[in-house]
Amino acid sequence: MLVTVFSDASWCPRTKVGGWGAWAKSERVQWGVQFSGAFRRRANDSNEAEIMAAACALVSTLRSEVAAVGDTILFEIDNEHALRLVTHDATTGLRPRTTLEKEAIEVLLELKIRHGLIFRTRHVKGHSGRERRDRFGVNELCDRLAKKHMLEARQRAEAQRALEEAQRPKRRRRRRKR
Repeated sequence: MLVTVFSDASWCPRTKVGGWGAWAKSERVQWGVQFSGAFRRRANDSNEAEIMAAACALVSTLRSEVAAVGDTILFEIDNEHALRLVTHDATTGLRPRTTLEKEAIEVLLELKIRHGLIFRTRHVKGHSGRERRDRFGVNELCDRLAKKHMLEARQRAEAQRALEEAQRPKRRRRRRKR
């Protein structure tokens, strides 16, 4: 059975925190199902965040039983780097560059093998209304979900940093003798 999975990430370059949003649809569910959350680990760039979002989306899709053993998963992602990473085991695919990319790919491949999944990919033009409206709308939904969780994670990270700074002993300035 074909299962369509849209995923998107939102990443803050200052705090390195991120959020993800996803939407999945198959014949097993009448309507598409939304998933989202904040990343448990900090990403070094937006490409890492995007491939982590794809891995989170697949895990959630399998847990919710929108996808099952033997299904074909069509990943619809607005980041071309992440799309190439999803298919990195193919001759045209891209190899992971960072530890986080490698770990996300390992999750995807482990699930692919364990559940006998077939991966396909399709690029969605993010942040442009030129694409067919339904695909663009779903991508925008994923983007909004991801941004919501990134903003919440950033607020927590900034509050934690402020707390740590407040707890540090203050340095006294030495006065120079004249």
